[in-house]
Amino acid sequence: MADQDNLSEQRIADLLKKVGPLKEPPADMAARVKASVRETWVEETTSKQTPWVGRVAAAVAALSIGLVFTLQRPEEIPSVATVDAGQHAIEVLSDNQQWTRISNAGLPEGAIIRVNGNTAVSFTFIDGMNVRAKPGTRLRLASSHEITLNKGSIYLDSYDTEQPDPFTVTTVFGTARDIGTQFMVSLNDADAWSVQVRDGEVTIADDDHRMSLRSGDAITISAGNDVSERSVSTHDTSWHWSETARPNYNIEDRYLNDYLLWVSRETGRELTFRSESARESATSTRIHGTIDGLSASESLKQVLETTDLRLVAGPEKVMMVDIIH
Repeated sequence: MADQDNLSEQRIADLLKKVGPLKEPPADMAARVKASVRETWVEETTSKQTPWVGRVAAAVAALSIGLVFTLQRPEEIPSVATVDAGQHAIEVLSDNQQWTRISNAGLPEGAIIRVNGNTAVSFTFIDGMNVRAKPGTRLRLASSHEITLNKGSIYLDSYDTEQPDPFTVTTVFGTARDIGTQFMVSLNDADAWSVQVRDGEVTIADDDHRMSLRSGDAITISAGNDVSERSVSTHDTSWHWSETARPNYNIEDRYLNDYLLWVSRETGRELTFRSESARESATSTRIHGTIDGLSASESLKQVLETTDLRLVAGPEKVMMVDIIH
């Protein structure tokens, strides 16, 4: 009997070695397995039958499986971007290939999303790059510094934040890479792709082209490799949709001049003061309230009405401000 016991203990030890070092199991699981082992032990030693070893081994194996399942449970994938606006319009492709609305503002790496309805959306990556997507757009968050655009249009703004890596937009035709900028990439189904730059510089590359685009440059390259270049102003109507979805901008207790510079960036219009007194007022006046739900253009008149400054007539590309006399 002693030899049998030694053999049994050896077999159990071998099984435990195969399982390897594991974390402590949940208390309820350990208690259930321990009770099962004890019950088997009492039953077999009382009746002096030999099959108890197999049952103990089975119990140990069950413990091993439970532990492995617990330890290998997939961890939640961290978010690489956070939705700023239009969350209700975003759907994510699930593992079972079903489109579902997102339950929170976080977007994980690898997420495939589409924008439904008539609402543009905005989301910001952890390194500060803001991306806005038009209704009907479909894309994949390839990494924290890359998007794969499958359909539609996206507008990108680095907000002059220093990026650890250049941000890249990849399409079936080629890639666009930013160098601290505001730009837009569009994919017209399977026919062509286009890139236009509002500020800064973007490099684009495909099988046949490699070039740099600067502020005011726009290019369209067709599937047949036809290239069309043109100029586009910073306040062109093609940019207007990007104002409808934006990161939150808190104006409470902010200097008026800072707010005006933000509006200038959002609209692509140059901020100009008609008089020095207007400039001084803007740099010394603090504003209050909220502009939630308004585009930059829509908020401008509302905010200025709380100050002694007003918009005055000027060139279309200029946002001219003067003091009330």
